[in-house]
Amino acid sequence: AVLSHVRKECEEVRRLFSRVARQLGFDEPRVVGSDDNAPLTQERLLDVLREPTPWDVVHFAGHSYHSRDNPGQASLIVGQRDKPVAVRINEVAPYLRRSKLVYLSSCNSGNAGFAFEAAQQGIPAIVGFRWGVRDDYADIHARLFYRKLFKDRAIDTALWKTRRAMHRFMRDDRTWASSMLVMQSH
Repeated sequence: AVLSHVRKECEEVRRLFSRVARQLGFDEPRVVGSDDNAPLTQERLLDVLREPTPWDVVHFAGHSYHSRDNPGQASLIVGQRDKPVAVRINEVAPYLRRSKLVYLSSCNSGNAGFAFEAAQQGIPAIVGFRWGVRDDYADIHARLFYRKLFKDRAIDTALWKTRRAMHRFMRDDRTWASSMLVMQSH
C-alpha cells in the first residue's frame, strides 16, 4: 500500500532533530531514500548503516514484515513500489548496536522478530508498533515522541507521554496501544 505520510514524517523528524542538533550534540540529521528517483535499496541501506561514524538515532519509516509463525523472517521493506525488497532485521541489526535508539515507524515492527534481534545485537532501545497502524497516525506518533524525548530526555518517559497523548486525542484509534519500547537492561 502507498504510504502517503512517510515523506512528511521523515521531513518533520529531520526538522525536529535539526532544531536541537547542536544543543544535544547531534550531527545534522540526514534523510536517506525519500527520493523517487533514488529509492532506498538494500545496498544503500547497508552502505549508510556501515558508515564509520555510528548513528545515534535511526528512524525508519515505511513497511515491514513480521510472521508470528516465523519471527526470524522479520524484515524492513525497501525498494520501489513495484519492486519491494525485504531486508531481514538480522542483516541490519549488527550495524545498529552502536545507536542509542532505533525507531521503526512501520506496522508490526514491535513484534518478536524485531525485538529479539534488537536485544541479541545489543541495541539499547527500539520503538516499534505491534500491529498495523494508520500512516498518518504513525506520523503524528513519531513527531509527538521526539518532541517529548527532546523535552524529557528519557526514552521511556517520552513513549509513555506519547501513548497518553495519542489515547487522549485519538480515542477511536488504537495506535497508542500498538507502540512499544524494548530496552536493554544495564
